[in-house]
Amino acid sequence: MDGLQLRDEAVRDRIRLAEEFLDPEDPRARSYRADIILMLNRGMRRLTVNLDEIRSHNRELADGLLRTPFDFSQAFDQALKNVVNAIPIPNRPPIEAPEEA
Repeated sequence: MDGLQLRDEAVRDRIRLAEEFLDPEDPRARSYRADIILMLNRGMRRLTVNLDEIRSHNRELADGLLRTPFDFSQAFDQALKNVVNAIPIPNRPPIEAPEEA
């Protein structure tokens, strides 16, 4: 694999980890789905998450946010868009995905 492929894979992995944190499949895990729906219903554009909850869910994800916040916050942005688009809300236009260069 070349460097670009490894970087793309790392980006996809960060997004997947963030999606798993925001909307986990494990019913015992804390889910932000209700907070996301509330955010959408109120017309808000920001979701506040707790770093301690991120750390208890996945230490690597929390460390990444602290060490390389730009890379990991972009992954959280994309993960949030993916989760929003997966939530069935009638009459809602889809959230645009970022353009790929």
